[in-house]
Amino acid sequence: MNEIEHKKTISRRKFISASTLAAFSFFYIPARLLGMVAIRMKVQPLERDAENLKFRNNNEANELLHIKYRDGWTL
Repeated sequence: MNEIEHKKTISRRKFISASTLAAFSFFYIPARLLGMVAIRMKVQPLERDAENLKFRNNNEANELLHIKYRDGWTL
């Protein structure tokens, strides 16, 4: 690829704005987190309570959704 073709290729690329990435991650990250919890809880199907952001039928899975902070730290 010569220099002119390279410049044309760069000018044709469409860049994604930061707000688009933030909107995408708003839905993608929680879904990925729930998937990782579901993989760890292979034995039992999980029932999700979307309004309360927890699982209805498994307290162990609910514990995996939140980080336990060391003493002296809170969020």
